[in-house]
Amino acid sequence: MSGQSVKPRPVPVADGGPRGDAAVAGAFEALSVVFPEACAKLSELHLQAQCQLLAAASWLCVNDIEQDLLIAQRALAAKYHEGDKTIGKLLDERVRSASRWVADHAHTRATRHYVRGLLQAAGLSYAVLLAVGTLVTLLWSAVFGSAFGDGLTAVHHVLVAASGGVGGAVVSILARSTHGIAEADDSSLVRAARIRVSLGWWFGAVVVFLVEGRVIHFVYPPENVSGVTLWLFWGAVGFVAGFNERWVRRLISQGPDKK
Repeated sequence: MSGQSVKPRPVPVADGGPRGDAAVAGAFEALSVVFPEACAKLSELHLQAQCQLLAAASWLCVNDIEQDLLIAQRALAAKYHEGDKTIGKLLDERVRSASRWVADHAHTRATRHYVRGLLQAAGLSYAVLLAVGTLVTLLWSAVFGSAFGDGLTAVHHVLVAASGGVGGAVVSILARSTHGIAEADDSSLVRAARIRVSLGWWFGAVVVFLVEGRVIHFVYPPENVSGVTLWLFWGAVGFVAGFNERWVRRLISQGPDKK
């Protein structure tokens, strides 16, 4: 199980909506004969509200659509003067209002799940990196003692850069626009956030390999400095790599002899 809440199956307005209201189904059937275009759009928005919105926003939108259909059906049955024209305006206004509501609140729902997945992935990433760093340090000390100190330092630098990459990925997403995600389902949004954070790991680590392996020659770690300063350097480099993956691609494409 993914741990995500499962939404109830959406029920079309033609079937009475989530409450199975026969009056709503009858109103929709009667109105769709006279106002087919508006009713078709309201039916689509009715389903979108159930699928793409958070519970409270979904209920409000669905309820407003159903209430307007009932009002319009009663007006149509009364056959008062210029009734069709008035009813058409009512339905068209509900289409416009519901369209704005669904668009705004679908984006809110998607952004909330995306950011939640992002922060969860970041928290898990830092916990894993801390655990790996602690375990490697203890095992290295137990097996090699004070020998191979440079190797342990290199491992620490990779882990610090990976941590910076996670932070860079998180800030990058939070700082950018999240338009275009409203139609994605909740689990897809969480998976996308986890993948983006994991890429931050790899981008941060790859930069260490490129610099220390002398594959690139225009980024150099500071010399004759303390261990803390080097950690800050690799953390900053990892952050930039996680924040801007294009920078890493440019580093790779430059090759060993280009600046």
